[in-house]
Amino acid sequence: SIDGGENWTVASQGYTGALMFDLAVHPTNAATLYATARSGIFRSTNRGQTWQGLSYSPAFMVETYAVALKSDNPQIVLAAEELNGVVQRSTDGGNSWTLVYTLPGVIPGDPNTAMGFKRMVFSTAPGSTNLVYAGTCRGVNLLKPTDTCIGVYKSPDGGLTWQETNVANIDTQCINDLAIHPQYPGIIFAATVSGGLLRTMDGGTTWVALSLPASDVQSVAIRPDNPD
Repeated sequence: SIDGGENWTVASQGYTGALMFDLAVHPTNAATLYATARSGIFRSTNRGQTWQGLSYSPAFMVETYAVALKSDNPQIVLAAEELNGVVQRSTDGGNSWTLVYTLPGVIPGDPNTAMGFKRMVFSTAPGSTNLVYAGTCRGVNLLKPTDTCIGVYKSPDGGLTWQETNVANIDTQCINDLAIHPQYPGIIFAATVSGGLLRTMDGGTTWVALSLPASDVQSVAIRPDNPD
């Protein structure tokens, strides 16, 4: 859309597969954006007019869940696969990749353990831009109410290493989306498949459920200039 969402045109030239998972826009150059889909990860440098596939070896990301750009260095890109639990990291805008992490318990090719980071979010708070949060979720073709995941993970170093931020009420949740407060990086909201909307005020040490009429919350966003 070029009129604030009043009208829309198709912007899919250059990538295949209609099932889209995530989108990330360059923080200082809005013409550059990244999209993830069942068919991999793609980049556009002309506001979505055309797209280029970025699944270069060793990142054979056929089904890619999440993509995230570091706010103060958008050449650092994180991408996560849907089924095999791996996180790839690029330091050159997606032209090359390094495998940096694999979720514990995920066995490649085993549908019973298929899982990945569905959403990854970099903090934009001053002094905390290396901080990344990620939420786990099972493959969409396997998702059902009885499925359990392994909650929220955190990286303090730009996605190089990861650790759990899980307590009893979030450690088995499947995460649809995450949002980090733009000024206070310890405040995070997690939209879950079956537990509603959860919030932590202490960087993941404790989580509380917020009152909403729905248990399956698909997305959550914080307005940057009015985070309340």
